[in-house]
Amino acid sequence: MRALAAGFETVASATSSTSGQMFRWDTDPGAWLAYACRVAGRNLDQEEWSNAFTSEPYRETCPRRQ
Repeated sequence: MRALAAGFETVASATSSTSGQMFRWDTDPGAWLAYACRVAGRNLDQEEWSNAFTSEPYRETCPRRQ
């Protein structure tokens, strides 16, 4: 089974397996950024930023982190 739902700010995709498990995949980039910040618990440092974003000036990756 596959489903696609669109909201005002988010598109979500859901799938289920043959065992009946349901998976919801949030496709909102902001949600993924918030999740990555929670998992990492910190910003990228300058070297990590330079390796990932070679032509972009450094900026905090988790600006709301306290």
